[in-house]
Amino acid sequence: MTLKIKKYLIFTFLLVAAFSYKPVLAAMPPEDGFYEVPVILMHADKDKKSMGANGLQPEALAKIEQGHLTLYLRTQMLSVTGLTTSMWSCHYLDGMAYRGAAPLDYSLELPKTRGARPQAFRLTFENVPDRVPVLVNPQVLFMGDVPLAARLAINWQAARPLPDDGLMAALEEGRVPNGSAPFTLSASGLSADLPGGFQFLPDLAVTLLPVSDKEKYQAELNASEAYAWKVQLFQPLDRIPAADKNRLGQFRKECSAEVSLYLPKIYPQCAVYRLDKDGLAALTVQDGGDQWLVHSTIPGNFIMVPYKGGLLSSGVKKAQNPPKKSGQQLGQKTATSPVNEAMGRAPLGSGKTAAPLPAAPGNRLNAPASGPATARPAPLSAGTELASGDDQGSTDDETAQNEPVKERNSAAGVIAFIFAVLIGGAAIIGRRTYPLFKNELDRWLYLRAFERRLDERENRH
Repeated sequence: MTLKIKKYLIFTFLLVAAFSYKPVLAAMPPEDGFYEVPVILMHADKDKKSMGANGLQPEALAKIEQGHLTLYLRTQMLSVTGLTTSMWSCHYLDGMAYRGAAPLDYSLELPKTRGARPQAFRLTFENVPDRVPVLVNPQVLFMGDVPLAARLAINWQAARPLPDDGLMAALEEGRVPNGSAPFTLSASGLSADLPGGFQFLPDLAVTLLPVSDKEKYQAELNASEAYAWKVQLFQPLDRIPAADKNRLGQFRKECSAEVSLYLPKIYPQCAVYRLDKDGLAALTVQDGGDQWLVHSTIPGNFIMVPYKGGLLSSGVKKAQNPPKKSGQQLGQKTATSPVNEAMGRAPLGSGKTAAPLPAAPGNRLNAPASGPATARPAPLSAGTELASGDDQGSTDDETAQNEPVKERNSAAGVIAFIFAVLIGGAAIIGRRTYPLFKNELDRWLYLRAFERRLDERENRH
Protein backbone atom coordinates (compact mmCIF):
# COMPACT_ATOMS: atom_id res chain seq x y z
CA MET A 1 0.00 0.00 0.00
CA THR A 2 2.80 2.40 0.92
CA LEU A 3 4.61 1.60 -2.35
CA LYS A 4 1.49 2.42 -4.38
CA ILE A 5 1.11 5.79 -2.62
CA LYS A 6 4.76 6.65 -3.36
CA LYS A 7 4.33 5.72 -7.03
CA TYR A 8 1.18 7.82 -7.21
CA LEU A 9 2.92 10.85 -5.70
CA ILE A 10 5.91 10.50 -8.03
CA PHE A 11 3.62 10.20 -11.06
CA THR A 12 1.63 13.27 -9.98
CA PHE A 13 4.81 15.31 -9.49
CA LEU A 14 6.13 14.38 -12.93
CA LEU A 15 2.78 15.16 -14.55
CA VAL A 16 2.59 18.61 -12.95
CA ALA A 17 6.20 19.35 -13.87
CA ALA A 18 5.60 18.34 -17.48
CA PHE A 19 2.61 20.66 -17.91
CA SER A 20 4.17 23.59 -16.05
CA TYR A 21 7.49 23.52 -17.91
CA LYS A 22 8.29 26.50 -20.11
CA PRO A 23 11.22 26.41 -22.51
CA VAL A 24 14.03 28.78 -21.57
CA LEU A 25 16.16 30.40 -24.23
CA ALA A 26 19.72 29.18 -24.37
CA ALA A 27 22.13 31.26 -22.36
CA MET A 28 25.07 30.17 -24.52
CA PRO A 29 25.09 32.02 -27.89
CA PRO A 30 26.21 30.29 -31.08
CA GLU A 31 29.69 30.62 -32.49
CA ASP A 32 30.89 33.39 -34.78
CA GLY A 33 29.08 33.40 -38.11
CA PHE A 34 25.91 34.45 -39.91
CA TYR A 35 22.48 33.29 -38.72
CA GLU A 36 18.76 33.58 -39.22
CA VAL A 37 17.22 33.56 -35.76
CA PRO A 38 13.56 33.62 -34.58
CA VAL A 39 12.52 36.79 -32.74
CA ILE A 40 9.30 37.76 -30.98
CA LEU A 41 8.23 41.18 -29.76
CA MET A 42 6.87 40.53 -26.26
CA HIS A 43 4.79 42.70 -23.94
CA ALA A 44 6.91 44.97 -21.73
CA ASP A 45 5.64 43.40 -18.49
CA LYS A 46 3.41 40.43 -19.30
CA ASP A 47 4.29 37.01 -20.68
CA LYS A 48 2.49 37.48 -23.99
CA LYS A 49 3.04 39.00 -27.40
CA SER A 50 3.16 42.75 -27.78
CA MET A 51 0.41 44.48 -29.73
CA GLY A 52 3.09 45.44 -32.26
CA ALA A 53 4.50 41.91 -32.62
CA ASN A 54 3.16 41.47 -36.16
CA GLY A 55 5.15 44.50 -37.27
CA LEU A 56 8.36 42.41 -37.26
CA GLN A 57 9.14 39.47 -39.50
CA PRO A 58 9.43 36.28 -37.40
CA GLU A 59 13.12 35.83 -38.28
CA ALA A 60 15.93 38.33 -37.90
CA LEU A 61 19.40 38.27 -39.43
CA ALA A 62 22.38 38.06 -37.08
CA LYS A 63 26.12 38.41 -37.47
CA ILE A 64 28.34 37.34 -34.55
CA GLU A 65 31.98 38.33 -34.68
CA GLN A 66 34.37 37.98 -31.73
CA GLY A 67 31.44 37.92 -29.32
CA HIS A 68 29.84 41.10 -30.72
CA LEU A 69 26.35 40.90 -32.22
CA THR A 70 24.90 42.84 -35.14
CA LEU A 71 21.17 42.14 -35.40
CA TYR A 72 18.94 43.08 -38.35
CA LEU A 73 15.24 43.29 -37.49
CA ARG A 74 13.14 43.09 -40.66
CA THR A 75 9.81 44.94 -40.68
CA GLN A 76 6.51 44.21 -42.37
CA MET A 77 3.09 45.82 -42.66
CA LEU A 78 1.01 45.62 -39.51
CA SER A 79 -2.75 45.49 -40.09
CA VAL A 80 -5.06 44.98 -37.13
CA THR A 81 -8.64 46.26 -36.64
CA GLY A 82 -8.53 48.20 -39.88
CA LEU A 83 -5.23 49.99 -39.15
CA THR A 84 -2.38 49.49 -41.61
CA THR A 85 1.05 50.71 -40.56
CA SER A 86 4.64 49.58 -39.98
CA MET A 87 7.50 50.25 -37.60
CA TRP A 88 8.92 53.72 -38.15
CA SER A 89 11.52 53.81 -35.39
CA CYS A 90 13.16 51.45 -32.91
CA HIS A 91 15.24 52.19 -29.79
CA TYR A 92 16.89 49.49 -27.68
CA LEU A 93 18.18 49.63 -24.11
CA ASP A 94 21.91 50.23 -23.84
CA GLY A 95 22.92 50.93 -20.25
CA MET A 96 20.74 53.68 -18.77
CA ALA A 97 19.33 54.91 -22.08
CA TYR A 98 17.62 53.65 -25.21
CA ARG A 99 19.82 53.96 -28.27
CA GLY A 100 18.28 54.53 -31.69
CA ALA A 101 18.55 51.59 -34.08
CA ALA A 102 19.80 52.52 -37.55
CA PRO A 103 16.96 52.37 -40.13
CA LEU A 104 17.84 50.62 -43.39
CA ASP A 105 16.43 50.21 -46.89
CA TYR A 106 13.47 52.61 -47.16
CA SER A 107 11.46 50.45 -49.56
CA LEU A 108 8.36 49.47 -47.56
CA GLU A 109 5.28 51.30 -48.84
CA LEU A 110 1.86 51.33 -47.18
CA PRO A 111 -1.36 51.25 -49.25
CA LYS A 112 -2.93 54.65 -50.02
CA THR A 113 0.03 56.38 -48.35
CA ARG A 114 2.92 58.23 -49.95
CA GLY A 115 6.46 57.81 -48.71
CA ALA A 116 8.57 54.72 -48.04
CA ARG A 117 9.39 53.30 -44.62
CA PRO A 118 12.35 51.33 -43.23
CA GLN A 119 12.55 47.71 -44.29
CA ALA A 120 14.91 46.86 -41.42
CA PHE A 121 16.69 48.19 -38.32
CA ARG A 122 20.30 47.49 -37.34
CA LEU A 123 21.08 46.91 -33.65
CA THR A 124 24.61 46.41 -32.32
CA PHE A 125 25.61 44.81 -29.00
CA GLU A 126 28.87 44.22 -27.17
CA ASN A 127 27.58 40.76 -26.18
CA VAL A 128 24.90 38.35 -27.40
CA PRO A 129 21.68 38.88 -25.38
CA ASP A 130 18.46 36.89 -25.59
CA ARG A 131 16.16 39.54 -24.06
CA VAL A 132 16.32 43.23 -25.01
CA PRO A 133 13.96 46.02 -23.80
CA VAL A 134 12.95 48.13 -26.81
CA LEU A 135 10.80 51.12 -27.75
CA VAL A 136 9.04 50.83 -31.11
CA ASN A 137 6.84 53.39 -32.83
CA PRO A 138 4.34 52.07 -35.39
CA GLN A 139 2.84 55.58 -35.69
CA VAL A 140 -0.81 54.76 -35.08
CA LEU A 141 -2.84 57.95 -34.77
CA PHE A 142 -4.78 57.04 -31.63
CA MET A 143 -1.57 56.03 -29.83
CA GLY A 144 -0.16 59.52 -30.21
CA ASP A 145 3.57 60.01 -30.64
CA VAL A 146 4.64 58.00 -27.58
CA PRO A 147 6.65 54.85 -28.47
CA LEU A 148 5.43 51.43 -27.42
CA ALA A 149 7.53 49.70 -24.75
CA ALA A 150 8.20 46.01 -25.42
CA ARG A 151 10.82 43.26 -25.05
CA LEU A 152 12.63 41.63 -27.93
CA ALA A 153 13.00 37.87 -27.34
CA ILE A 154 15.71 36.11 -29.39
CA ASN A 155 15.57 32.31 -29.61
CA TRP A 156 19.19 31.27 -30.14
CA GLN A 157 18.24 27.60 -29.74
CA ALA A 158 16.51 27.73 -33.13
CA ALA A 159 19.16 29.82 -34.92
CA ARG A 160 19.88 28.60 -38.47
CA PRO A 161 23.34 29.21 -40.01
CA LEU A 162 23.59 31.18 -43.25
CA PRO A 163 26.31 30.65 -45.85
CA ASP A 164 27.20 34.35 -46.10
CA ASP A 165 26.04 37.85 -45.27
CA GLY A 166 24.39 38.49 -48.64
CA LEU A 167 20.97 39.27 -47.14
CA MET A 168 22.51 41.71 -44.69
CA ALA A 169 24.55 43.39 -47.41
CA ALA A 170 21.38 43.90 -49.46
CA LEU A 171 19.76 45.70 -46.55
CA GLU A 172 22.87 47.83 -45.99
CA GLU A 173 22.90 48.83 -49.66
CA GLY A 174 19.24 49.91 -49.67
CA ARG A 175 18.24 53.53 -50.00
CA VAL A 176 18.55 55.50 -46.77
CA PRO A 177 17.59 59.20 -47.09
CA ASN A 178 19.65 61.67 -45.10
CA GLY A 179 17.45 64.75 -45.37
CA SER A 180 19.68 66.66 -47.78
CA ALA A 181 17.58 65.70 -50.83
CA PRO A 182 13.78 65.97 -51.21
CA PHE A 183 11.98 63.08 -49.56
CA THR A 184 8.46 62.04 -48.52
CA LEU A 185 7.65 61.07 -44.95
CA SER A 186 4.48 59.42 -43.68
CA ALA A 187 2.93 59.11 -40.24
CA SER A 188 -0.49 58.01 -39.00
CA GLY A 189 -2.12 58.10 -42.43
CA LEU A 190 -0.68 61.50 -43.42
CA SER A 191 2.28 62.23 -45.70
CA ALA A 192 4.54 65.24 -46.25
CA ASP A 193 6.90 66.11 -49.11
CA LEU A 194 10.04 67.66 -47.62
CA PRO A 195 12.16 70.01 -49.75
CA GLY A 196 15.53 68.74 -48.49
CA GLY A 197 18.36 70.78 -47.08
CA PHE A 198 18.29 69.14 -43.65
CA GLN A 199 21.43 67.84 -41.97
CA PHE A 200 19.36 64.88 -40.75
CA LEU A 201 16.17 63.03 -41.66
CA PRO A 202 13.44 64.62 -39.50
CA ASP A 203 10.76 62.69 -37.66
CA LEU A 204 7.22 63.43 -38.79
CA ALA A 205 4.83 63.34 -35.82
CA VAL A 206 1.05 63.41 -36.29
CA THR A 207 -1.36 63.49 -33.35
CA LEU A 208 -5.02 64.34 -32.89
CA LEU A 209 -5.96 67.77 -31.61
CA PRO A 210 -7.82 67.80 -28.28
CA VAL A 211 -11.54 67.22 -28.75
CA SER A 212 -12.40 70.55 -27.13
CA ASP A 213 -10.23 72.47 -29.62
CA LYS A 214 -11.61 70.54 -32.57
CA GLU A 215 -15.21 71.17 -31.53
CA LYS A 216 -14.53 74.87 -31.00
CA TYR A 217 -13.13 75.41 -34.49
CA GLN A 218 -15.72 73.08 -36.00
CA ALA A 219 -18.42 75.33 -34.57
CA GLU A 220 -16.61 78.42 -35.90
CA LEU A 221 -16.83 76.87 -39.38
CA ASN A 222 -20.45 75.80 -38.85
CA ALA A 223 -19.49 72.24 -39.86
CA SER A 224 -21.41 69.11 -38.91
CA GLU A 225 -18.19 67.08 -38.47
CA ALA A 226 -14.45 67.55 -38.71
CA TYR A 227 -11.02 65.94 -38.39
CA ALA A 228 -8.17 67.85 -36.77
CA TRP A 229 -4.45 67.01 -36.60
CA LYS A 230 -1.30 68.44 -35.09
CA VAL A 231 1.57 67.99 -37.56
CA GLN A 232 5.15 68.51 -36.36
CA LEU A 233 8.71 67.94 -37.56
CA PHE A 234 11.36 66.99 -34.99
CA GLN A 235 15.04 66.31 -34.97
CA PRO A 236 15.54 62.56 -34.50
CA LEU A 237 16.36 61.28 -31.02
CA ASP A 238 19.54 59.22 -30.94
CA ARG A 239 19.20 58.42 -27.23
CA ILE A 240 16.21 58.37 -24.88
CA PRO A 241 16.89 58.26 -21.11
CA ALA A 242 15.27 55.14 -19.71
CA ALA A 243 13.61 57.08 -16.88
CA ASP A 244 12.00 59.52 -19.34
CA LYS A 245 10.83 57.17 -22.08
CA ASN A 246 7.24 58.43 -21.73
CA ARG A 247 8.20 62.12 -21.64
CA LEU A 248 9.84 62.72 -24.98
CA GLY A 249 8.51 66.28 -25.27
CA GLN A 250 11.23 67.69 -23.02
CA PHE A 251 14.00 66.26 -25.23
CA ARG A 252 12.62 66.91 -28.68
CA LYS A 253 13.64 69.90 -30.78
CA GLU A 254 11.08 71.04 -33.31
CA CYS A 255 12.11 72.13 -36.78
CA SER A 256 10.07 73.72 -39.54
CA ALA A 257 10.05 73.79 -43.31
CA GLU A 258 7.62 74.49 -46.11
CA VAL A 259 6.04 71.16 -47.03
CA SER A 260 3.32 69.74 -49.23
CA LEU A 261 0.87 67.87 -47.05
CA TYR A 262 -1.18 64.83 -48.09
CA LEU A 263 -4.31 64.29 -45.99
CA PRO A 264 -6.54 61.19 -46.01
CA LYS A 265 -9.51 61.36 -48.36
CA ILE A 266 -12.16 61.18 -45.66
CA TYR A 267 -14.69 63.37 -47.49
CA PRO A 268 -15.43 63.44 -51.25
CA GLN A 269 -15.24 67.26 -51.08
CA CYS A 270 -13.49 69.07 -48.27
CA ALA A 271 -12.11 72.32 -46.97
CA VAL A 272 -8.83 72.52 -45.04
CA TYR A 273 -7.77 75.27 -42.65
CA ARG A 274 -4.56 75.89 -40.74
CA LEU A 275 -5.07 77.17 -37.20
CA ASP A 276 -2.75 80.17 -37.05
CA LYS A 277 -2.30 82.57 -34.15
CA ASP A 278 -4.52 85.04 -36.03
CA GLY A 279 -7.34 82.54 -36.54
CA LEU A 280 -8.36 80.12 -39.29
CA ALA A 281 -6.46 80.44 -42.58
CA ALA A 282 -7.98 78.70 -45.59
CA LEU A 283 -5.65 76.50 -47.66
CA THR A 284 -5.89 75.54 -51.32
CA VAL A 285 -6.75 71.86 -51.71
CA GLN A 286 -6.11 69.71 -54.77
CA ASP A 287 -7.01 66.15 -55.66
CA GLY A 288 -3.91 64.03 -55.05
CA GLY A 289 -5.38 60.67 -56.01
CA ASP A 290 -5.86 58.63 -52.85
CA GLN A 291 -5.26 61.71 -50.69
CA TRP A 292 -6.04 65.41 -50.62
CA LEU A 293 -3.00 67.56 -51.40
CA VAL A 294 -2.23 70.88 -49.70
CA HIS A 295 0.68 72.70 -51.36
CA SER A 296 3.25 74.95 -49.68
CA THR A 297 2.25 75.01 -46.07
CA ILE A 298 4.15 74.74 -42.81
CA PRO A 299 3.64 72.20 -40.01
CA GLY A 300 1.03 73.15 -37.45
CA ASN A 301 -2.60 72.48 -36.53
CA PHE A 302 -4.98 71.59 -39.34
CA ILE A 303 -8.72 70.99 -39.49
CA MET A 304 -10.63 69.33 -42.33
CA VAL A 305 -14.40 69.73 -42.74
CA PRO A 306 -16.85 68.58 -45.43
CA TYR A 307 -17.33 71.06 -48.26
CA LYS A 308 -20.17 73.56 -47.98
CA GLY A 309 -20.89 76.80 -49.77
CA GLY A 310 -18.34 79.43 -48.78
CA LEU A 311 -15.71 76.88 -47.83
CA LEU A 312 -12.75 75.80 -49.89
CA SER A 313 -13.11 72.74 -52.13
CA SER A 314 -10.48 71.30 -54.47
CA GLY A 315 -8.91 74.69 -55.03
CA VAL A 316 -12.03 76.04 -56.79
CA LYS A 317 -12.89 78.69 -54.25
CA LYS A 318 -10.71 80.37 -51.69
CA ALA A 319 -12.43 81.08 -48.41
CA GLN A 320 -11.61 84.22 -46.50
CA ASN A 321 -10.33 84.25 -42.96
CA PRO A 322 -13.13 84.74 -40.44
CA PRO A 323 -13.64 88.50 -39.82
CA LYS A 324 -12.37 89.71 -36.48
CA LYS A 325 -13.00 92.87 -34.56
CA SER A 326 -10.16 94.88 -33.15
CA GLY A 327 -8.69 93.14 -30.11
CA GLN A 328 -11.04 90.16 -30.47
CA GLN A 329 -9.54 86.69 -29.99
CA LEU A 330 -10.91 83.47 -31.45
CA GLY A 331 -13.39 81.92 -29.07
CA GLN A 332 -14.58 85.17 -27.45
CA LYS A 333 -18.15 86.32 -27.59
CA THR A 334 -19.43 87.66 -30.91
CA ALA A 335 -22.88 88.62 -32.00
CA THR A 336 -22.97 86.11 -34.87
CA SER A 337 -21.47 82.98 -33.33
CA PRO A 338 -23.75 80.86 -31.11
CA VAL A 339 -20.77 78.96 -29.70
CA ASN A 340 -18.98 82.17 -28.83
CA GLU A 341 -22.26 83.47 -27.44
CA ALA A 342 -22.24 80.54 -25.01
CA MET A 343 -18.53 80.77 -24.25
CA GLY A 344 -18.23 84.57 -23.97
CA ARG A 345 -18.34 86.46 -20.72
CA ALA A 346 -21.07 88.85 -19.68
CA PRO A 347 -20.08 92.54 -20.02
CA LEU A 348 -18.60 94.14 -17.00
CA GLY A 349 -20.42 96.87 -15.09
CA SER A 350 -20.07 100.54 -15.83
CA GLY A 351 -17.35 100.89 -13.21
CA LYS A 352 -18.88 104.06 -11.70
CA THR A 353 -18.85 104.44 -7.95
CA ALA A 354 -21.06 106.73 -5.88
CA ALA A 355 -19.38 109.80 -4.43
CA PRO A 356 -19.13 109.82 -0.64
CA LEU A 357 -21.97 111.66 1.11
CA PRO A 358 -20.95 114.98 2.67
CA ALA A 359 -21.21 115.48 6.38
CA ALA A 360 -24.25 117.37 7.64
CA PRO A 361 -23.62 121.11 7.98
CA GLY A 362 -22.76 122.35 11.42
CA ASN A 363 -21.48 118.99 12.67
CA ARG A 364 -17.83 118.80 13.65
CA LEU A 365 -15.83 115.86 14.94
CA ASN A 366 -12.83 116.58 17.19
CA ALA A 367 -12.51 120.03 15.66
CA PRO A 368 -9.66 122.25 16.98
CA ALA A 369 -10.37 125.36 19.00
CA SER A 370 -9.58 127.55 16.07
CA GLY A 371 -9.38 126.98 12.34
CA PRO A 372 -11.76 125.36 9.90
CA ALA A 373 -13.92 122.46 10.94
CA THR A 374 -12.96 118.97 9.77
CA ALA A 375 -15.90 117.00 8.39
CA ARG A 376 -16.04 113.22 9.02
CA PRO A 377 -15.88 111.47 5.62
CA ALA A 378 -18.23 108.64 6.60
CA PRO A 379 -21.65 108.71 4.93
CA LEU A 380 -24.66 109.39 7.14
CA SER A 381 -27.95 107.61 6.96
CA ALA A 382 -31.25 109.39 7.29
CA GLY A 383 -32.31 110.24 10.84
CA THR A 384 -28.79 109.89 12.29
CA GLU A 385 -27.36 112.68 14.45
CA LEU A 386 -23.73 113.17 15.34
CA ALA A 387 -22.76 113.02 18.99
CA SER A 388 -21.31 116.10 20.66
CA GLY A 389 -20.27 117.20 24.12
CA ASP A 390 -20.78 114.43 26.68
CA ASP A 391 -21.97 112.02 24.03
CA GLN A 392 -18.58 112.18 22.27
CA GLY A 393 -16.98 109.87 24.84
CA SER A 394 -19.54 107.17 24.25
CA THR A 395 -18.95 107.46 20.49
CA ASP A 396 -15.21 106.88 20.96
CA ASP A 397 -15.95 103.83 23.13
CA GLU A 398 -18.21 102.39 20.43
CA THR A 399 -15.49 103.03 17.86
CA ALA A 400 -12.93 101.19 20.00
CA GLN A 401 -15.34 98.28 20.41
CA ASN A 402 -15.93 98.11 16.65
CA GLU A 403 -12.21 97.90 15.83
CA PRO A 404 -11.92 94.10 16.53
CA VAL A 405 -15.02 93.51 14.37
CA LYS A 406 -13.43 95.45 11.52
CA GLU A 407 -10.20 93.48 11.89
CA ARG A 408 -12.11 90.19 11.80
CA ASN A 409 -14.03 91.32 8.73
CA SER A 410 -10.77 92.37 7.07
CA ALA A 411 -9.15 88.99 7.83
CA ALA A 412 -12.22 87.18 6.50
CA GLY A 413 -12.03 89.25 3.32
CA VAL A 414 -8.35 88.37 2.83
CA ILE A 415 -9.06 84.67 3.36
CA ALA A 416 -11.99 84.81 0.93
CA PHE A 417 -9.78 86.55 -1.63
CA ILE A 418 -7.06 83.88 -1.27
CA PHE A 419 -9.64 81.10 -1.70
CA ALA A 420 -11.04 82.84 -4.77
CA VAL A 421 -7.56 83.10 -6.29
CA LEU A 422 -6.84 79.42 -5.57
CA ILE A 423 -10.18 78.27 -6.99
CA GLY A 424 -9.76 80.46 -10.06
CA GLY A 425 -6.21 79.21 -10.63
CA ALA A 426 -7.33 75.60 -10.24
CA ALA A 427 -10.11 76.20 -12.76
CA ILE A 428 -7.68 77.71 -15.29
CA ILE A 429 -5.14 74.91 -14.83
CA GLY A 430 -7.87 72.28 -15.01
CA ARG A 431 -9.26 73.77 -18.21
CA ARG A 432 -5.83 73.66 -19.84
CA THR A 433 -4.78 70.22 -18.61
CA TYR A 434 -8.12 68.43 -19.01
CA PRO A 435 -7.76 67.94 -22.81
CA LEU A 436 -4.26 66.48 -22.31
CA PHE A 437 -5.51 64.20 -19.55
CA LYS A 438 -8.45 63.10 -21.70
CA ASN A 439 -6.15 62.36 -24.65
CA GLU A 440 -3.90 60.21 -22.43
CA LEU A 441 -6.96 58.42 -21.02
CA ASP A 442 -8.34 57.79 -24.53
CA ARG A 443 -4.93 56.50 -25.63
CA TRP A 444 -4.73 54.16 -22.64
CA LEU A 445 -8.25 52.82 -23.27
CA TYR A 446 -7.43 52.37 -26.95
CA LEU A 447 -4.27 50.40 -26.16
CA ARG A 448 -6.18 48.16 -23.74
CA ALA A 449 -8.90 47.50 -26.34
CA PHE A 450 -6.23 46.87 -28.96
CA GLU A 451 -4.55 44.26 -26.75
CA ARG A 452 -7.88 42.56 -26.04
CA ARG A 453 -8.57 42.25 -29.77
CA LEU A 454 -5.14 40.73 -30.27
CA ASP A 455 -5.75 38.23 -27.48
CA GLU A 456 -9.14 37.28 -28.94
CA ARG A 457 -7.59 36.87 -32.36
CA GLU A 458 -4.84 34.60 -30.99
CA ASN A 459 -7.38 32.54 -29.03
CA ARG A 460 -9.46 31.97 -32.17
CA HIS A 461 -6.40 30.65 -33.95
